[in-house]
Amino acid sequence: MKRYHLICNAHIDPVWQWTWEEGVGAAISTFRVAAEFCENYDGYVFNHNEALLYEWIEEYEPELFAKIQKLVKEGKWHIMGGWYLQPDCNIPSGEAFVRQISVGMDYFAEKFNININDIKTAINMDPFGHTRGLVQIMQQAGYENYIITRPVTHSASGEVLDNKVIEWQGFNDSKVFVFKSYRYNTPLGKAVERLEEYKLNQNDREVACGLWGVGNHGGGPSRIDMERIAQYQKEQKELGIEVFHSTPEQFFADFRQHCQPDLVLKESLQHVMVGCYTSQVRIKQGNRKLENELCYTEKLMSGAVANGLLPEYPKQDFLSAWKSLLFCQFHDILPGSSVQQVENDALRTQSLGAELTSRLKTKAFFKYAAGQKRPKEGELPILVYNPHPYKIEGVVECEYMLADSTPDIDGKPPYSIARVLDEQGNVLVSQNEKESSNLPMDWSKKVVFKATLEPMTVSRFDIQNVVLKEKPKSELKAQNGYFTLDNGSMRVAINANTGLIDSYQVNGREYLRAGGAKILAVVDNVDPWGMTVDGFTQVKGEFVLASPARTARISAVNADELAPIRVVEDGPVRTILEAVFEYNESAACVRYTIPKEGTQIGINIRLFMMERDTMLKLSFPTVFENAHYSGKTAYGREKMRTDGNEAVAQSWVMLDDGKQALTLINTGTYGSSCDGSEIRMSLVRTAAYCAHPWKGREILQQDRLTPRIDLGERLFDFYLDAGDLADRSANVDFESAYIHQKPMAVCFFPPQEGEKPKSFCTLDNRSIELVTIKPSKNGKGYILRLFNNLDSVQKASLELPLLGSSYALEMKPFEILTLCADKETGKVTVAGLLD
Repeated sequence: MKRYHLICNAHIDPVWQWTWEEGVGAAISTFRVAAEFCENYDGYVFNHNEALLYEWIEEYEPELFAKIQKLVKEGKWHIMGGWYLQPDCNIPSGEAFVRQISVGMDYFAEKFNININDIKTAINMDPFGHTRGLVQIMQQAGYENYIITRPVTHSASGEVLDNKVIEWQGFNDSKVFVFKSYRYNTPLGKAVERLEEYKLNQNDREVACGLWGVGNHGGGPSRIDMERIAQYQKEQKELGIEVFHSTPEQFFADFRQHCQPDLVLKESLQHVMVGCYTSQVRIKQGNRKLENELCYTEKLMSGAVANGLLPEYPKQDFLSAWKSLLFCQFHDILPGSSVQQVENDALRTQSLGAELTSRLKTKAFFKYAAGQKRPKEGELPILVYNPHPYKIEGVVECEYMLADSTPDIDGKPPYSIARVLDEQGNVLVSQNEKESSNLPMDWSKKVVFKATLEPMTVSRFDIQNVVLKEKPKSELKAQNGYFTLDNGSMRVAINANTGLIDSYQVNGREYLRAGGAKILAVVDNVDPWGMTVDGFTQVKGEFVLASPARTARISAVNADELAPIRVVEDGPVRTILEAVFEYNESAACVRYTIPKEGTQIGINIRLFMMERDTMLKLSFPTVFENAHYSGKTAYGREKMRTDGNEAVAQSWVMLDDGKQALTLINTGTYGSSCDGSEIRMSLVRTAAYCAHPWKGREILQQDRLTPRIDLGERLFDFYLDAGDLADRSANVDFESAYIHQKPMAVCFFPPQEGEKPKSFCTLDNRSIELVTIKPSKNGKGYILRLFNNLDSVQKASLELPLLGSSYALEMKPFEILTLCADKETGKVTVAGLLD
């Protein structure tokens, strides 16, 4: 070794064992001390990332902030990383990662007048694993390097990683160099000992790197460590080793000039702390919903502004909503490893982002209602916005109010149904279902209908109300012990004695073994991280169909008994069966939504969880053996392990045998396991809050009740489908997008003024996803982010009716493509990821 780069930092968790107010205090204290050291020690440089912390300093200690600006200008304080904060690096969507970078970079460029192109090294020291999808995102954002500390010692393939430099290869021929440090911090007064340990592990390289500084609750440099490091520098110089304070960019520049990576990896950097894939499920579900609502609303708002329906795009409102999301993606919030008050605060912050987004979405939607014809007497208009750039044939749900409650007929309550017409007057397939309201009168209604929706604009439908003497009753009954539904392309058999799916056939081929959708109770512990385990495999029990008496009590009906499985909705669009299960003191209400056309089954679970130290998993035993298991990741998809231990994926998982496949879409479930035959989706863990194993000690105090994570009522949605592998692979991403970004349907009387808005754009290939549309930073165009969901080249025609232009797409496998469409000319050009 000839040169040893010392990178002083102070890892500050904005929240963890403490709330954000204390995090502000830790940031102020740490930055104040670091600034003093920068001023008083020649040659010393302090490195720090995370724009959020600088925002806090700017707001609460403006004088200190001005001092840091001066130090940055003088080169004594280095802005590293450039992200908004250090998020979890498994769960956020690809676009959320892009915004973590862009929001942070925009802040640093504005406040510190730095050239963001000079920041070449991304920093995520503390997150619990890193998805491979990050590589392409970072490379397109201008990064060449990355510093991490986890996985702790080994990669998923068994490679030893500590203190090595890795060439990490991602999707679309992307790559970055990764320095995997053993730790990111050093004990107070013991920095030299830790740095010497790091050095010895890198002696075979000409250039080495050591991270130091007290961390987690801040701290950074200390006077005793500075003095000891000065002595250490002198001692190492006598041995011919130059030891100096440095930055990540300086280290990697030196390394690239004189060294080669220690190894090459083409996989996600996994697995570590696998309990974090599931802990605090409400945070995870809120994250998924807000990610999708933000992108949905950006597309809708951009279309409204481009159509001239609104004067300007509300950038600051969107920025505030995005920051609510980004903050809650912090690596001790989203993984569920914080104290309970942090969870409560995060749910509040997610709600703030959701409320801001909802107001923007609603404003743009009603502007899109321009130019509609006057409804006929007695008809109720429904306007439906399709946020996707493709013409869609799908199911639309809408609640609506009659002008007044329908009078009783012969002293009995009537029942109205909707006759739904499209704009050409065609009668559509529809059915009425139970509305949200529980007023016992025929007034508030819900209709479900099959419709064709034009791309990225509003489609109009009209309801004609038809009054019946009574609600139609379903003729579907269990026969030979099964509720069997066969629509020609799909046949499903639900066992009337167990409430489980015993058969699921698509086009005559069986995909499940008996017992599908069973909820398993699995042995767990109090640790929300899952630090001491690699999976959750020991089944200790299962939810079983409740007795009629117990079903009545769980359902809170007046009768003494209620059938534990029964039809609750049935019509020409779909059938819904409801089954009630129990396990010890816990219960679950499961609804199966089975279409009259198509092959996708919806599975909704309303869980009442009361077990401690227990994980619940939803089991799907398939007919496959030794099959391939894969899942959606950030701007990509990846094969996952099939040893029965925990894996992490985003909106869907797929099991295939090379020819046939079964897919399972979720709306906020990230952990799962698979043995090559059975998929087990991880629902909840009832660990304790922030219960950290330490030196074999008893974790929880035994003289009191300790609050647990995810006790109580929780909701889950899954969507099961199967078929040929090529078909499932090509369609699962679009199906997931339709579920996560459903058409917005509102019943109201629209204005007749103005012209009908045009679609912003259309695509003729559903494998290419339009992620978002937003104004360019210079205001002269619109940014369109596209992603090829498949591992093959995809072509498409992008049409821009509003701008009078088009663009021929040819996208490489898993390519992220950012385009800019000029507002004046309509010309489309390739843009950078960060615009």
